[in-house]
Amino acid sequence: MRIAILIVTTLCLLVGSATGFLGAFRGITDATAIDALLGDSSDELGEMAGTSAEAGELKHLADSTGSMRIGAVLFGVAGLAALVLLVLAFVNRGVPWAALALVLLAVAGTFISPHYNLGPFAPASARQLGYVVLVAALLGAGGAIGAWRLKNRQTRAAAPQVVPVPSQA
Repeated sequence: MRIAILIVTTLCLLVGSATGFLGAFRGITDATAIDALLGDSSDELGEMAGTSAEAGELKHLADSTGSMRIGAVLFGVAGLAALVLLVLAFVNRGVPWAALALVLLAVAGTFISPHYNLGPFAPASARQLGYVVLVAALLGAGGAIGAWRLKNRQTRAAAPQVVPVPSQA
């Protein structure tokens, strides 16, 4: 049973890691492209924001490049944390803490990254990739904790029981 759990956990953590790295790449490149495109025209967009909905959306997007970068860093660290949890799941050491760290990084990265829509043919935004990272992190962390608990239960069941001998006084 533990082997089956570890197989599913491995797949989930590899998906979470790859998607975390992809979300980091997407967040950094989008923030860089938005800064290069809008640059100093942020003040002009602020003036036009009252007249046009698109200008307001662009102004909001230009103001949120910092949170895009922070979310991207968190996604990259979550991708590394998924790989670390994968190794720790097989070594059977520190799994609950690594699982907690992975889930917290995925949640923080997902909700710090802003949502934006670049059109029907554009790649997914970092937040949309964050949802995939979050689900994969939850499944992978749950599987790693389940495999860790099964291994600890088997170890305790196989350990010899020590019965105290009453002392004769």
